[in-house]
Amino acid sequence: EAEDRRERQTGDRRDGNALHLPYWAELWDSSIGMGQMLVKWQTGDLDRLLPKPSKMLSFLDLGCGQGLSGTVAAALGHIYGPNPERGIFRSLDGGKTWKKVLYVNDYVSGDDVEIDPANPNIVYATMWQQQQAPWENGQFAGTDGGIFKSTDGGNTWTKLTKGLPDVQQALLRIAPSEPNRLYASVASGEEGEVGLYRSDDAGASWYTMTKDSRPAARIGGGDLPQLAVDSNTADIVYSDPPVLWKSTDGGKTWTGFRGAPGGDDYHQTWINPNNPDII
Repeated sequence: EAEDRRERQTGDRRDGNALHLPYWAELWDSSIGMGQMLVKWQTGDLDRLLPKPSKMLSFLDLGCGQGLSGTVAAALGHIYGPNPERGIFRSLDGGKTWKKVLYVNDYVSGDDVEIDPANPNIVYATMWQQQQAPWENGQFAGTDGGIFKSTDGGNTWTKLTKGLPDVQQALLRIAPSEPNRLYASVASGEEGEVGLYRSDDAGASWYTMTKDSRPAARIGGGDLPQLAVDSNTADIVYSDPPVLWKSTDGGKTWTGFRGAPGGDDYHQTWINPNNPDII
């Protein structure tokens, strides 16, 4: 049995005049670190979209948008050594073919993708320099990655650095009601110290949003905490360490929202885009 099996859902099924994008789901097994299945549902059909197994290309995150961005995927690649399958890939034909659009080097993986809900040509991505050793709990990390932004659907990218430390790994969230508001959990330096950062100008500059270290604690097993932002109120943000934390003032102060002090090991918070009371 897998130690951890997770489903991530992206896409848009809104009615009315809005474009019906595919419904995507990522199913992955962290006990082996690769061999993820990427599937898409559209008009009742189920497709499995994976490169050849020999490439060992594991998707960590997906973003679906209109315009130039299409479907953008962050690819982990082979985690035990350098390989060109690491990076950010884009598909403009519903996942039939993929093109690498952001690449640093063979040691730096794609980690997270976020597409601006107000402008799908604006794409944010994070790159993570990491490698697993063949022995238990052995790993290597560096700061060759970082947070990147594209304003043309992924054709070109700019690295965001103002106010940020040397980024080892980062996970992003866009406030749906104020897309210029970004939140990020960031591991920095060789040791991977975690801090929570905020941008109010679409990533042009960043600052540490709290001195409270509790919502920045790593999840059991060492994973970076995931953030979630209320769909109607940009100041309401959640963090997923072992205890689920909530802030109502844009990340300045936090209270324990769910979970025992010893930790319930939360990994993901999803907020209903139409009703933020449903979490």
